[in-house]
Amino acid sequence: MEICGSRKVTLGLISLILVFCLSFPAAARADSATVSWLTGSFVGSGDMFGVSSSSGDYSWWLSFSPKLPDMSGNWYCDENGFCENSGSGTITGGTGYGEIWSSKKGVLLTTFTGKVLSGWVTWVEHCSPYCQYPLSYYNEYSFQFSGDWSNGWLTTGSDFTMDASGNSHPTLDITTTTPEPATLALVGTGLAGLWARHRRRN
Repeated sequence: MEICGSRKVTLGLISLILVFCLSFPAAARADSATVSWLTGSFVGSGDMFGVSSSSGDYSWWLSFSPKLPDMSGNWYCDENGFCENSGSGTITGGTGYGEIWSSKKGVLLTTFTGKVLSGWVTWVEHCSPYCQYPLSYYNEYSFQFSGDWSNGWLTTGSDFTMDASGNSHPTLDITTTTPEPATLALVGTGLAGLWARHRRRN
C-alpha cells in the first residue's frame, strides 16, 4: 500500500511539473520556428526608431530608445559664411518596448521588452550665412537589438534610420521566433526517465 501511494504521489508531482513547463514555454533560441508575419523588413513612419504594422487579426509595434553619443561636434565656417558640423559616434546601449494586439477584440495579447546592443551615428549639419538661416542636417543611425515577448517569443534585428532635417525614414529588419519544439520534448523525456527510475527502485 505504501509503494502504491508513493507512486501516486510521484506521478502527481510529475504531472504538475509537466503542466507548469507547458504553461511557461522557454524563450526561443536555435532550431525554433519563425513567426512569418513578424519577420522581415518593415519601414516605419513618425517614430524615428520604431515601426508598426498589422497582419490578419494582429496589430503590433516596436519602439527603441538608443543611448546616443554627444552630437554637438565642432563647427567650421569658411570665408563665405558657409558653416558645417560633422562627425560620428557610437551607440552603446538603450531599451526597447512593444505590443501585439488583437484588432477584432481590442485585447493586448503580449508585450515586448528589449535592449539595444550596439550601433553608430554619423551626422552632417549646415547653415549659412554664419547660421542666420535655419539649420539643415542629415543624420544616419544604425543599431542592433534583441528582446523577448511575454509569451516566450524572441525578436532580434537591426534599425537603420536616415533623418534629413526632421524627415525620418526608419527601416527595421527583424526576425521573430517561437519556442523550439525540442524544449518540450526534452522535458517530457526527462520526466519519463525519472518515472522509470522510480519504478525500478520500488
